[in-house]
Amino acid sequence: MAHALAYEGEAREALHLWKFRGVYTLTAPFAEKLVPLILALPNPFQTAPIVPVPPHPWRLFGKDYHPVSLLAAELARRTNRPVHQVLAKRALHRPQSALDRSERQKNIRGTFTVSGPVPPAVVLLDDVCTTGATLREALAVLRRAGARDTAAVTLARTP
Repeated sequence: MAHALAYEGEAREALHLWKFRGVYTLTAPFAEKLVPLILALPNPFQTAPIVPVPPHPWRLFGKDYHPVSLLAAELARRTNRPVHQVLAKRALHRPQSALDRSERQKNIRGTFTVSGPVPPAVVLLDDVCTTGATLREALAVLRRAGARDTAAVTLARTP
């Protein structure tokens, strides 16, 4: 799992503005930080589609955007690869940010489902990795659905 930023200080503040305040103008600079990581992935990921970690539809209520989907679209444009929205959240759980490590792992189990064919290689994209529970669960679902090769990239990682 590769990440571009440490989730602390100014980077954390900027991520909060982007995720929770709708400061869309941060999408392009954040994508710029991730482009080198994605381009450096080895075969078979050099042309693999980007699969954003989805929100539960209720989490979008009252919003006109999903930050990770915006970031995926910007990365697709900059790296000349498609976005495959093949993951869906089928269960509404407590936000992972409110939980400790063991609770996060239990909370996320059974959350994701696949909606459509999964390519043989995928690059999973999420905004922040804390314990890795969300990424591990999403990657496991993608593998069970047919992805032979999986990679994960996040914008930030907690120190």
